[in-house]
Amino acid sequence: YENDHHNGVKDMLILIKSFVILNHSVMKRWNNVLLERVLIPLLRPAKVSTYMQDLSICFRKLGEGNNAVKRIVIRSLVKFWPWKSHTKQILFLDEFF
Repeated sequence: YENDHHNGVKDMLILIKSFVILNHSVMKRWNNVLLERVLIPLLRPAKVSTYMQDLSICFRKLGEGNNAVKRIVIRSLVKFWPWKSHTKQILFLDEFF
């Protein structure tokens, strides 16, 4: 995430999203690893708006019926709260609702 170009992030999220939707029961033990090492770090870049919709779907699918995952997502949203970017704040607030 060293520059503003995030080539392939949106495509990667589409693949993860389809894998999570199709194999939700198999993914339960890998949810925390996937969240902490792949998805949550994607909240940091300034250009998160280009792929936030797909990231949001991944968060929701992983959090279905799993309160531990929901807590991780909420903690990470608070941790990486964009104090200077109002548009990014709106994107983050959409995650809460």
